[in-house]
Amino acid sequence: PALTAALADKHPGKRAAAALVLARVGTAEHCAAVRALLKDESPRVRLRAAQGLLSVRDKPAVEVLVGLIGEGDVEYASVAEGLLQQ
Repeated sequence: PALTAALADKHPGKRAAAALVLARVGTAEHCAAVRALLKDESPRVRLRAAQGLLSVRDKPAVEVLVGLIGEGDVEYASVAEGLLQQ
């Protein structure tokens, strides 16, 4: 329950961590909630949500990772590129 609540937390770091974990080990319902964070204003949240969803072969995650490469933040772009290469 704490992780599910963290998906709506005001702190991007908490949303990002919850998204990553719930997408990897959660239910289909959790994955649907994480999928909503693929449109989060924070690139960190989008990256971690996409990373978690990628681990369960969720196709929309790929589009988000590609988009992060073009956004200009070198740190997130580098991680996104690495995830796509794997």
